[in-house]
Amino acid sequence: MRRGTAYTPGGQVRSIAARAWAVGLAVSALASGCGDGVEAAGVHTLSAARFCAIDGRIDWADGVGAPPEVDDDDPRCARVSLPDRWSERRPARQGLGWYRFELPPASERAPGPWGVRLPRLNMNAAVFADGRWLGSGGHFEEPVTQNWNRPLLFTLDADRVAEARYVDVALFAYRGDWGGLAPIEVGPFEALRAQHERQVALQVVPARAATVVAAVLIALLTALFFATDRKPMYGFFVLGAACFLVHSLAAHVREIYVPYGFGRWLIHTSFDWFVVCFLAAFHRWIGVARPRLERAIAIAFVLSSLASAVAGRELFLRVALVGHGLALLVFGYGFATLLARFSRLPRLERSALLVAGALTVALGAHAFLIQAGVLPRSSPRLLHLLAPLLLLSFGAVMLGDFLRAYREARRLNRELDARVRAREEELKASFEALRELERARLLDAERGRIMREMHDGIGSRLVSALSLTEDDADRRVEVADALRDALLDMRVVIDSLDPSNDDLLTVLGTLRTRLQPALRARGVRVRWEVEDVPDAARLGPAGLLHVLRVVQEAVTNVIKHAEAQELRLRTRATTLPDGRPAIEVEVADDGVGLDEDRAPGRGLRNMRHRAAQLDGTLTIDTDGGTRVTLTVPTPSDP
Repeated sequence: MRRGTAYTPGGQVRSIAARAWAVGLAVSALASGCGDGVEAAGVHTLSAARFCAIDGRIDWADGVGAPPEVDDDDPRCARVSLPDRWSERRPARQGLGWYRFELPPASERAPGPWGVRLPRLNMNAAVFADGRWLGSGGHFEEPVTQNWNRPLLFTLDADRVAEARYVDVALFAYRGDWGGLAPIEVGPFEALRAQHERQVALQVVPARAATVVAAVLIALLTALFFATDRKPMYGFFVLGAACFLVHSLAAHVREIYVPYGFGRWLIHTSFDWFVVCFLAAFHRWIGVARPRLERAIAIAFVLSSLASAVAGRELFLRVALVGHGLALLVFGYGFATLLARFSRLPRLERSALLVAGALTVALGAHAFLIQAGVLPRSSPRLLHLLAPLLLLSFGAVMLGDFLRAYREARRLNRELDARVRAREEELKASFEALRELERARLLDAERGRIMREMHDGIGSRLVSALSLTEDDADRRVEVADALRDALLDMRVVIDSLDPSNDDLLTVLGTLRTRLQPALRARGVRVRWEVEDVPDAARLGPAGLLHVLRVVQEAVTNVIKHAEAQELRLRTRATTLPDGRPAIEVEVADDGVGLDEDRAPGRGLRNMRHRAAQLDGTLTIDTDGGTRVTLTVPTPSDP
């Protein structure tokens, strides 16, 4: 912004709108006069001919047909100047008409092959040189080949150039249409071909590109329609693009397969309904709710379509002109609405839309003025550029909206990811805290268990030893035994807590080593009948200690009370009645057996308590010695 200049949104709108409108008028003016071109060297333009309103037969495939032989004073023939508009000079005529052009003198003809070029015609033509067939633009059976937007070029062989006197053009036109012929060109073929290719590039190629653009937009907008849960805005854009696709085909498709009257009605009506659909999409895009206006415009176009459908061929173009005028008013309304909401759009997008809107109104006005007869009918038709201009402009704006929304979504996703990571860190910290609490709880429980074991085992035995020393100093041997037992208990507890001793055979072997001196001192042999029980590791340190305590108590009873000669320790894997796997540990001796009349002591009660802690069973048999059997189910996988 310049220093000292006041900025006002309204002033900026008027400035951009004025520039856009100037561009639109310039395009319209250029379009109105760009079709004439510059005559190339050696090319002759023939604008005078003799026209004969005589029907005939033309077979374009086989080159069958000939110009009529008529006298100079035949009333069916007359001198005409081109362009010759059938809709103005002979509106009731339909079918063939013959034009005869006299070629320039032989002295003015350049050597080499010549060509005959028809820059503008409606609807189809065949060309003869001195009565000899040169070619045609297609078939002449209705619906005839359409060449209203396509120039035609034919070749005249070099050996005929010097002696040819005239060229005949057979033109087919429909009644009530813009049938007619513009001045033709004759001259060197290469020069005419350059002009022909340039005209095709300006008239036909853009029409094809517009059709391709419409088809691509239909695919993209349909994808957006379904991707946005059938948002009506995109649905109306799809319908509008489909209507324009039908309309654009007429500018480059030469062969039609429907009756001509219906095809012409479809081409004009599809453009009107493109305007209706585009207005509905435009309203929803800018956030304007005017259902009454939309209904009124739709009803007006319905009436216009019905009127053009029932109108005769002579009145069709006039009725269609009403619909096209209404379409031009709708474009003007849309442009004014866009100006009213100018400040709500980003700067680049609003400038692009204003230019596109001005060009749209200009192109629409240009087409309307040609159809109304204000501008020359020879002016190039540019209406096929209108829809791609609008759809691409709004598509670019919608793409910008989508990219902004995408960037905003990515920003929100990054924020959400950051929040999720922060929450994960919080949860991780909370989990670590809970795990520490659980670890502390387990440690406290393990400490409590160890304390109980120390109290019940080592503690009680040390107390016994202390009482013996206090009661009788001569009982030192018994004190030594009690202290050994206390030391054994302590080692058993330590062995059960050793992480490396995680299976039953290892801890039982360690226990055997601990008890072997006492067994040997009593003269007791040991039979070791153990087999691997791999599921014993699932018992854990506490379970293994319970098993060791039961075995220790049973072996201690054998040493102290059984008067046995042999002790057998056996382990095996078994199965409980309910099908669960289990471990069986058996301690048996050949001693005097258990006194059944004697009340069970604390050791036996502790053994049963430990078996219950293991969810197992303890069985004691005293037939021919004593057999203590501990059956423990193995825990299942966590």
